Amino acid sequence: SSKPTWDNQVINNIKCKDENNVPSNDGKVLYTNLKGGLPFVDGNIEYYTYELIKNETIIKAGNVEKNSDLEMTNLVSGIYEFNIKSNNDCTISDSFEILEPSILNLEINKIISSCFEPEIKIEKGGVNFSVSGGTIPYKIYIINENQEISYTGLNGGDQIGQNSIGFTETLSGLSPGGYKLKVIDKNDCELSSEEFVVPKYESFDVGNITVSNIECFGSQNGSVNIESIKGGAFPYKITLKSEKILFERIFTTEVSNYLIENL
Repeated sequence: SSKPTWDNQVINNIKCKDENNVPSNDGKVLYTNLKGGLPFVDGNIEYYTYELIKNETIIKAGNVEKNSDLEMTNLVSGIYEFNIKSNNDCTISDSFEILEPSILNLEINKIISSCFEPEIKIEKGGVNFSVSGGTIPYKIYIINENQEISYTGLNGGDQIGQNSIGFTETLSGLSPGGYKLKVIDKNDCELSSEEFVVPKYESFDVGNITVSNIECFGSQNGSVNIESIKGGAFPYKITLKSEKILFERIFTTEVSNYLIENL
């Protein structure tokens, strides 16, 4: 061949950006098996000269032996021009682009307090969160107060939402205490949230319910008295339902001696 050439070009884009939006400098390009043309000769060594240009400035230059590979590393994002020259002033040029991901974001949207359920004797709380940026898919880990990390089983994200709406999910089954979430993306870029605390609701409790029956046939003087409703999470909802009655009330405070009449 009258001009130098190569077998393959392999581009590795920048993998990560840190929390300060600073990209890693791990972009690189590989040209394999440089050959052809009329190489320069120095003793028994045949070689070409090359230069790498960005923004009209030569940032790398040197010699590369015939039939060898040339890898250029520590490249930032942007468009590059690659020139390789042989001994007969034949030059072949190539261009490529190094891309960088957007910054990885992890937001805590809502913390769900734990609530003791006497029948199954568990406490459960949760956290709703969103992940965006970086490179999909994401894997979600949880870190407890003892700095023990475990995989939550949650993973996801898609190309459309990666840099827009993100990936939103709820992790449930958390006991009261302090936690951090950690996200690791496809490129092994990782980010941890600030610590958040899952609080504990007081046990949900309903006091005695007293039923007063109708005194005479056809009357409507029955009643139900609820001694108390407390604990748990507001609002409370009372529903009383029969073939002839549908009674519903919403309460945003604790209830004491609430009487439902004219039943």
